[in-house]
Amino acid sequence: MQNGRAVEVIKSRRSIRSYLDIQIPDSDLNSILEAGLYAPSGKNRQPWRFLIIKDKNKIRQISKFTAYSRFMHNAPVLVLVYLASSGDYSIEKDILSIGACMQNILLAAAEKGYGSCVIGELYSLKLEIENMNHMEYKLICGICIGKSKEKEYGVEFKELQHFLLGVL
Repeated sequence: MQNGRAVEVIKSRRSIRSYLDIQIPDSDLNSILEAGLYAPSGKNRQPWRFLIIKDKNKIRQISKFTAYSRFMHNAPVLVLVYLASSGDYSIEKDILSIGACMQNILLAAAEKGYGSCVIGELYSLKLEIENMNHMEYKLICGICIGKSKEKEYGVEFKELQHFLLGVL
C-alpha cells in the first residue's frame, strides 16, 4: 500500500526543541497558520485566536514561566493559541477544535520544512501570560516554530494493535 504525501508528513513530523537563528518569512508563517483555519470546529465556530511573538525578549520572558525555557527562548517564533469562547457552547468541544487546528499548523510547518513544538505547559500558566499580554481570550498553549538545528532521528512508535480496545 502506498502512502500519500499527507501521511508521509504525519509520520515524519517530530517535536523540535533546537532552532537555528533564522527568522521565518511572513508569507511562510501566514501560510502555516492559515492551514489551522481549515480545521473542523463545532458549528463552524472557529474558536482559535493567535498571538504571534517574534520579539526575542518577549519569547524569553514567556519562557521563564516554563520548565522548557532552555529551548523556547531560542525559537524564532512563538505562537500563543487562545480560545475565543462566548459561553454559549461547550468549552471542551471548542478545545477539541483547537487541537485539530494546532495539528494542522504542526503539519503545515513540517511540510514547509520547519520544526515545531507544542508548549502545553502554558495552559497551566495562563494567568501569568494573560496578565503579561492583557488578553481577553483564554490561553490554551504555545507553539514554537523555526528551522530545526536537530539532525534527523528515529522515534519508535508502537503498532496500532497496541492501542485497539477491540472491534465491535
